[in-house]
Amino acid sequence: MAGALRVAVIGLVHEHIWTVVKQASELPYVDLIAAADPDPESRARFGQATGCDADSLYGDPKDLLDGESFHAVISGLLPVEHVALTELCAERGLALLVAKPMATTLDEMDQIVTAVQRTDIPFMVDFPLLWSAPIREAVRRARDGEIGHVYEARYRVSQPRSGSPNGSAEYAKWLYSPTHNSTGAYLDLCCYGAQVTSWLLGAPMSVMGTGGTLANDDLNVFDNAILIARYANAFAISEATWSSFGAQTPATLELHGADGILSVTGQMLVRFTAQHAVGVPIELDPLPEGSRNGVEHFCNALRLAEPFAQPFTLATTRRAQEIVEAGRRSIETGLECPLPVR
Repeated sequence: MAGALRVAVIGLVHEHIWTVVKQASELPYVDLIAAADPDPESRARFGQATGCDADSLYGDPKDLLDGESFHAVISGLLPVEHVALTELCAERGLALLVAKPMATTLDEMDQIVTAVQRTDIPFMVDFPLLWSAPIREAVRRARDGEIGHVYEARYRVSQPRSGSPNGSAEYAKWLYSPTHNSTGAYLDLCCYGAQVTSWLLGAPMSVMGTGGTLANDDLNVFDNAILIARYANAFAISEATWSSFGAQTPATLELHGADGILSVTGQMLVRFTAQHAVGVPIELDPLPEGSRNGVEHFCNALRLAEPFAQPFTLATTRRAQEIVEAGRRSIETGLECPLPVR
């Protein structure tokens, strides 16, 4: 792509959006040219952060889409709004980056897939915790056979409950709503483990899910949840909690293979084998320029007309959504849910 990549932001609600705006504004080949959000304070904040003037700040996304010329959209909307935004972008041939969770149901995800495939727009779901050098390297090594047959993958995401994620009261209202997100931490965080599972092991035979409000009595949704994906010769376990404390590591990963274990805690990757029972730390290179975070990878791929990395392809993410859907159905019925779910 010749010249700067012109990018607009639609929605300033999602808990990750201000981090993404900052990351995008630091890319020399990206121009953040406009934003749309009904809240005037959020629009003013965006203008201050990016230098956009008032004429480039819209209350209605459709006014932005009709009034500006650009290449791509970054979404900061609620997950339940991803379908409508995808269809609007598809109609206009605009690339789209949305934040996890990719959708609230498999039906929504399939509507997204239909719109994307009908128009062939670039579409990517960002999973911020997967932009981790040790996690990416651990999965790469496991996929390359370094620890032999992988028979168990365990991914745990731990977050404290703040009550208002990154200051977004509207997002918190959705996140903690028994009407709109009754599974709470399950949808919010088990989607990470489902994405890793889909990336590493593909589609499982069946899924079990469970959750409960175990440590935050003032919540009416799950603050802890577990998803177990069953394969012919492997398990993948995704754990989620909103009940951790302070600086506790937000994500850990263990990959158990016939010939060893790869374990990630924080920024450390350690390999355990029969010869090295106490573990050997693996020296890691930082993530490469162009793929250090989700928005950089998205924009760099568009600029170079390259596909998105395999962990973030539409097929991987759609499969992850089906894993999440199966777990949700298991939570509702108390039974193991076979795949495909339909």
